[in-house]
Amino acid sequence: GIVRSKKKAFINISVRRKNNNKTTTAVPAILSGSTANLLGQTQYLEFQEIRETGAIYYIATFPIIDQEWLKFNIEVQPNRDNKPFHVFFKQQFYKD
Repeated sequence: GIVRSKKKAFINISVRRKNNNKTTTAVPAILSGSTANLLGQTQYLEFQEIRETGAIYYIATFPIIDQEWLKFNIEVQPNRDNKPFHVFFKQQFYKD
């Protein structure tokens, strides 16, 4: 259900739990987050959960402008009983 566009991008997040034998397993999580441009304009992300055999991932789409820098602030909570992890990064986007 993701429509291709030169004006949109998407983020894909997968949450994995490390097992004792050094492998990982996909786990469900609660995600929330936002993007902000350098002017401080904020766009909230709406994550969709997608489940496939052996995989769980979360996708959110957001608008972009050519050569724009966006700051991402995302909370990931794999267990309701624990505090969420905070993920922060910035990325520059280019239109093809």
